[in-house]
Amino acid sequence: MEPDSDSCEALSGFLPVLVEIKRRLENVYGEGVVDVIPCGVGLLENFSGVDAAVVLRKEEEHGGDLGKICRALESLVKGRKINVRFLSQEKLEHAKWPLYVQRKWRKKR
Repeated sequence: MEPDSDSCEALSGFLPVLVEIKRRLENVYGEGVVDVIPCGVGLLENFSGVDAAVVLRKEEEHGGDLGKICRALESLVKGRKINVRFLSQEKLEHAKWPLYVQRKWRKKR
């Protein structure tokens, strides 16, 4: 399943935000961050929040201070809400759509 052109446009506009999310989380977790995957993103100009899955080598690496991390990331999208879901590489392999579709599409590129 390939993303449609609207999805590609949204992802291309969203890519700088994902890159910055990953960079900031790498400052916290180091090499524990494997990837940041968008999920539930519509057209960028219409989105009210950012939904991203952060893939960590081990799920327990995220610790308990998620609120602090989310608040730090929120400034990246001009005050819009960021929903971050942390999951391990193992859980990503068994994730259901949309993460599964995103993972398959990203592997092709």
